[in-house]
Amino acid sequence: MAYYKRVGTVTHDLTEMEHTFHMYMFQVGDGAPGANEKGVLPPIATAIGVLFGNLVMFGRSVALDWDIRDGLDPATSKIVARGRGSAIGDSMTTHGYFLSLDILFTDERFKGSTLKVLGSYDNTEEVGADHLAIVGGTGEFEYAQGTISYKPLTCYHRHRLSGRLISVSSAATSPHR
Repeated sequence: MAYYKRVGTVTHDLTEMEHTFHMYMFQVGDGAPGANEKGVLPPIATAIGVLFGNLVMFGRSVALDWDIRDGLDPATSKIVARGRGSAIGDSMTTHGYFLSLDILFTDERFKGSTLKVLGSYDNTEEVGADHLAIVGGTGEFEYAQGTISYKPLTCYHRHRLSGRLISVSSAATSPHR
């Protein structure tokens, strides 16, 4: 008996919605007051990084629970979502990470809905925007697909706080109910 058998085709009447957000993700480094990320494993020193004096995070593992706000000023903006997941240092030559993230919406409009995000990014201000994939979602974003433009905007090194612009464009496709 074969392990796979095609049974048939299912057709649904679908409605597609496009959502675009401009949100800002705030990272407060491990050890700083109000930290919202925690290093689980330290980075592995690489010969290339040591030789050229690069900050290389290869092997570093970080647990994340970032604030996602509707504005860049933490004093006046509102938390509209949380970014929960993990980042793994995946480059032996740059400050690059692989990110697995759930964006959990907490605002009234999308409360309880999520976006599932995967991708690699370089955590330096010299680099342009990185693009992460939206690979699914729940609630209002059931069957979501799309991208996130992830770009460093500012860094308050005294508190190790970074603001990141998230431009989300996704087409959430869900069956008529």
